[in-house]
Amino acid sequence: MKLKEKYFELFKVECLKWIKIFNLNCYRVRFEFKDCKDADAQSITDSHSYVCTIALNINQNYGEFKETQSLNDYIKYLAKHECIHVLLGRISTTSSARFISKDELTEAEEELVVKLSNIIK
Repeated sequence: MKLKEKYFELFKVECLKWIKIFNLNCYRVRFEFKDCKDADAQSITDSHSYVCTIALNINQNYGEFKETQSLNDYIKYLAKHECIHVLLGRISTTSSARFISKDELTEAEEELVVKLSNIIK
């Protein structure tokens, strides 16, 4: 099913909400509304330069979610999901680096723990 522009606008608003909640304001975010092939949404994060691209698939699958949530709720879920990927970006990048020190991994983990500590009540 091909999505209308209004769903992309909802997606961007929700992403910006989660970026604020997760304190990811240090990232320069670019949004795309395109064919994402095998995913309903995707994010690509460069945690070294603090740039990320978050995309919503213009050709939504949505099928299995129709019975349990509205399309608006599903779009909101996708936005939160992709922002969680951005939140985990630094720890993911750091942990997969070929030459990584324990201090670098500990620092990335601590950054994530602080962010989650400020969110989880």
